[in-house]
Amino acid sequence: MSLPEEDLTCPVCYDIFTDPVLLSCSHSFCRSCLKRCWDTGLRECPVCRKRAPKSSAPSNLALKNVCEAVLQDELSLTLKNLQDKLDSHKRIQIISAGMIKYIKSQAVETQRLIKSQFKQLHQVLDQEESASIAAVKKEEEEKIAGMKDKIKELSAEVLSITDAISVIDGQLQED
Repeated sequence: MSLPEEDLTCPVCYDIFTDPVLLSCSHSFCRSCLKRCWDTGLRECPVCRKRAPKSSAPSNLALKNVCEAVLQDELSLTLKNLQDKLDSHKRIQIISAGMIKYIKSQAVETQRLIKSQFKQLHQVLDQEESASIAAVKKEEEEKIAGMKDKIKELSAEVLSITDAISVIDGQLQED
């Protein structure tokens, strides 16, 4: 059975209840929200304005357990989403590293072919050989530089996601 989120939300702070208490009028509030309302001197329900007894409001343990379960589910879902994102970025990083390796081998093979073809040509083509090799090297460096930048960005994002997972993991272990 799943409750609508508004049934788990404090009417004062509009967040999921923390340490919920139940008034005699059947309205529930976070203990700290109710205390703030009552600190003004009026001991009445913030929703219906019914007078509250002088004794403190009792804890609503059933609601507290449901809210904690919902928060736990949300944290688990967030952790799973972050883990999926991390896995995706790791796959992209591996693919990118493979592409760099392929580009390097392609550049080496291209240089080898250019050199073998130019050896067969006339001495007049020496300038053309140098220009072609320089262009290939420049293109290789630009592609590799671009891929290295992408890998740096991905590495930073992977590190950020790993840190977020560690924080959430720590929170889950504390609960």
